[in-house]
Amino acid sequence: MGFKMNNIIDEDKLYKLLNENNFLLKTHYNNVTDKEKFILSQIESQNCNKGGVIRYFIKEDELKGYYKLEKLDWDSQLFNRNMWRLGLVVNTSMLEDIDHIKSVFLEDCSKYDIEHISCQVDSNDYNSTSVLEKLGFMIVDSIIRFGTELDGNSLNKNEFIEDDIIIREYKTGDYHEVVELASSVFNYYPNRFLNDGHFTNEECSEMYIEWTKNSLKGFADITIVSEKDKKINGFSTVKYKPLIYNERLTIAEGQLSGVSNVFRGQGINTQMLMKRLKIASRQADYYEVGTQVYNMASQRTFYKCGLKPIHSYFTFHLSP
Repeated sequence: MGFKMNNIIDEDKLYKLLNENNFLLKTHYNNVTDKEKFILSQIESQNCNKGGVIRYFIKEDELKGYYKLEKLDWDSQLFNRNMWRLGLVVNTSMLEDIDHIKSVFLEDCSKYDIEHISCQVDSNDYNSTSVLEKLGFMIVDSIIRFGTELDGNSLNKNEFIEDDIIIREYKTGDYHEVVELASSVFNYYPNRFLNDGHFTNEECSEMYIEWTKNSLKGFADITIVSEKDKKINGFSTVKYKPLIYNERLTIAEGQLSGVSNVFRGQGINTQMLMKRLKIASRQADYYEVGTQVYNMASQRTFYKCGLKPIHSYFTFHLSP
């Protein structure tokens, strides 16, 4: 039987593909190594109709991979273009039929007037990387994620910080100062959109400002600020997220973090992270945060606070 693409798939075939893929399962924490539950949750997510596009690749009656396209509403509104996300699971034989796959993929892009697509793949997933490159994607970022299990009893470490610098939780009266700080620290801040070449620094800076505003208005579950002489010089945020296949366990994800240039190197980031860990340990089971592989300063801070590398991935972009 030749190569073909389907919009629906037998769950047994999907189970087999997911069971053979080693890049999908998170095994770096206790209580989240149940591969059976993970696979079933992935199958269930494929059956959810969220307005996306799913294409399954079938050859000789065997599922060789699939891709899933989903629209990114917030990104599309912010950047004023039709932006989507690609989820990709493949095996080695996919490359044999890349021309057919590319033809169908570009048809989907044209059908839905897609102007920009992003895709994240594990840094060891060379099959997916090869497929993305054949489809015309380019790498725009490489991220390493750190994590730790949260235990309030182990979060008592402190390091020297000036006595007149205060690390505390955000108050509503801090709003304008924090937004002003974000507009400064995230100007020309390295990020995947700026690396893309299709976005201006002004657009990227505005993304961080809007993200900060949304966080302060309730999107973030924790916001920490650093203050000296009643002036804010740093801030950071955390968002709680349920584990994808275990709703009873929660990840506290570090998101935005910035310190004014003149206050860097004084241990502020370290102390803000320790504060976040202490607060998050009341509600979350794990803490995760990511940074670019070349951001050694952030990685040193993570190590100081007891976090360890758990995962790394590449981000690819395409403007069809």
